[in-house]
Amino acid sequence: MSVGVLSLDPSTHRVTYAGRPLKLGPTEFKLLRYLMGHAERVHSRAQLLDKVWGDHVYIEERTVDVHVKRLREALEQAGAMVETVRGAGYRLTAAAVLPAAAVAQVEKRSAQRVRPAFMAWRVIPAGVPGACSNGRLVVHSAQDAMVVALAMALLGSYIWFVLDAVRGARLLRWLRSGVQTDIFLGQGLWSEVSDRIRKMVRTYQRAAVEGESRLQDFLSALQASPNGVVLLDANMRIEWFNQTAAEHFGFDARRDMPQHFGNLVRDPGLTLYLSARDYMHDVTMAGRKHTNSVPVKLSVQIHPYAEGRSLLLSRDITAVEQAEAMRRDFVANVSHEIRTPLTVLTGFVETLQTLPLEDADRQRYLGLMSQQAQRMQTLVSDLLTLSRLEGSPLPPSHEWVSLDTLLAQCAQDAWDLSHLLFAERHDLHFH
Repeated sequence: MSVGVLSLDPSTHRVTYAGRPLKLGPTEFKLLRYLMGHAERVHSRAQLLDKVWGDHVYIEERTVDVHVKRLREALEQAGAMVETVRGAGYRLTAAAVLPAAAVAQVEKRSAQRVRPAFMAWRVIPAGVPGACSNGRLVVHSAQDAMVVALAMALLGSYIWFVLDAVRGARLLRWLRSGVQTDIFLGQGLWSEVSDRIRKMVRTYQRAAVEGESRLQDFLSALQASPNGVVLLDANMRIEWFNQTAAEHFGFDARRDMPQHFGNLVRDPGLTLYLSARDYMHDVTMAGRKHTNSVPVKLSVQIHPYAEGRSLLLSRDITAVEQAEAMRRDFVANVSHEIRTPLTVLTGFVETLQTLPLEDADRQRYLGLMSQQAQRMQTLVSDLLTLSRLEGSPLPPSHEWVSLDTLLAQCAQDAWDLSHLLFAERHDLHFH
C-alpha cells in the first residue's frame, strides 16, 4: 500500500520513503499500516488502541502518543505526514513533505516573527544608563521588582487557574453527555482523570456485554429445557417463561409477561398450593388441553431463590399417569386370573380329601387340576416375559437383526398360543 511517496509492504514488513528504506519497530509498523489503510481520516487514541493493540488489553491512551512520536522519528522526513488533529486524534495525510533543512529554516523564521510581545519586556534597575520606559519595564528599587514579580506570578496563576477550570468544565460536560465521544484535554490532572474514566467506562461496557451474553446463553438453555420454566418476582408476577411453559399454561409473551401467575392459571389445587406456600412437594393439575377423552396432567412445583423470587417448574406427567393406571389395572387383572385357578385347585383338593371317588372321577379331577396349574404357569411365564421386556434395554440401532430367526421365533410363539387356546396347531405362512 502507498500514500504519496510513502510505501508499505505487509508481506515483507518493509517501509520505503521515495525509494529509501526506513526502519520501524513492530508496534510502529502496525500503527503505520493501520493509518495508511485509513489515510486522510482522523482516528482518536481510543480507536487506535482498539484497532492496533486490540480491545482485550488495558493500557493508558498516552501510550499512543509515545508510539506516534517514535513513528515520526522513524519516518524521518515523512514524519510530518502523521498530523495531530487537536481535540480529535491523529491523521495520516498525503501532503508533500519538505526536506529537513527547509523545515528547520521555516520553523526558525516563524518563531522569530511570532515572538510574543512580553518577550520584549525587561526589568532594568534604576540608575542604569540608557534606562527608559519605551518598550521596557523600569523599576526604581528592589521592592518594586519584587512587587512586579509577585504580580506576574499572580497573573500567571490566575491564567493557569482559568485554563484549568475550563478543562474541568469541559470534562464535566463530557461526563454529562454520556461519555459517547472522545475528549482531548492536553496534559495535566484533568487529562489523567479523563483517561482513567474512559478506561473504567470501557471496562464496565465490556463487562456488561459479557454479562448480557452469559444471560442470553442461560436463557437459551432454559428455553431448550423439556420442562416448563417460569420466573416469578416477589409478588408472583411473571418475569419470563420458556416455550414449554407457554404450551402448558397457554401463556402469551406480549400479553401475560407482567401478570400475576394465579390470575392466569386457575386451578383449585394450585390455588391452595400457592396460598399455603409449602413448596416442599409438587402439585398435580389438569393441563390446558385436558379433556375427558384426552386427559393431560401436569406436575407443578415452585423453588424459591434470591430476594423472594421463585422458579416454577412444570412437567407433563400424562404418560406417567397413564402408565400407573395401566399398572394398577394390570395388577388387578392378574390377581383375578391367578385367584381363579387357585380357587379351582383348592376345591378339587378338598374334594379329593373328603369324598371317596372312583378312579375315573379321580383322574378327571386330577386332569382339571393339571389344566389350572398349567394356566397359572402360563400366567407366571407371561409376567416374567413382561418384566424382562420392561427391564431390558432397547436393542442398539447399529446392529443387524436376522429376519429369519425373528420370524421363526414369532411363528413358534404363535403355534404355542394356538395350541394353548384351541388345542390344535394352525398353519402359518409368511410372504
